[in-house]
Amino acid sequence: MLTRRFRDCDGNGSILYGGRSGRYWHELKKTQRPRIKINRSKTVQLDYVCSAMNVLYAWKNKTNISKDEQYNIEGFEGKANRQFVKQMTNIMLNAKNSRQSALAFEWWLARRDNAYLKRKYDANPFNLAKLQRLIKLRHKSIATMFYQPKIGMNLQFLESSLVFEVAVQLCRRGIPTLTCHDEFIVPQADKGEAEEVMYSTYIDKRLYRAVF
Repeated sequence: MLTRRFRDCDGNGSILYGGRSGRYWHELKKTQRPRIKINRSKTVQLDYVCSAMNVLYAWKNKTNISKDEQYNIEGFEGKANRQFVKQMTNIMLNAKNSRQSALAFEWWLARRDNAYLKRKYDANPFNLAKLQRLIKLRHKSIATMFYQPKIGMNLQFLESSLVFEVAVQLCRRGIPTLTCHDEFIVPQADKGEAEEVMYSTYIDKRLYRAVF
């Protein structure tokens, strides 16, 4: 069963920004989820490529969500650097300005579970303001979306709306589906059809309001 929960993010009783679905399998680690079975059948985990940014592009350009890689920036190649770019991009969609973004990035990097990334950064540090400029240049067609209050919450709402719509479409096709963030857990036999539904479903602006 899918349920939606709402948080009063504005503090005024509004439920403009919606939450995600949640059930017990959300408590499983990513490495444990492949062991989930549906109707005694093995499952696969399908998720969107660079979901937040591709949802934003799809919304702005009125297209289906794409599989484009959005975190590739020249000079920041490699797995660790991609994670740095991804994190800073997401922070810039939730912060008010460049300084706040840099502080949030430093706080994130100092977390205990990011010890490996901290070592990689310390071994080859880079200017956080420069990285932000490169990200804005990389996404110049939507650069005005950065440093705007509530953009991140709007994106979370749109992403969760897309996930719910895909889950409904899969249900109508008889494909049992569990959702976990932007991930769909489906029987292995239904992988191809599930991916087709994921990338052919779009966010109808007439049904989902977002303030960009």
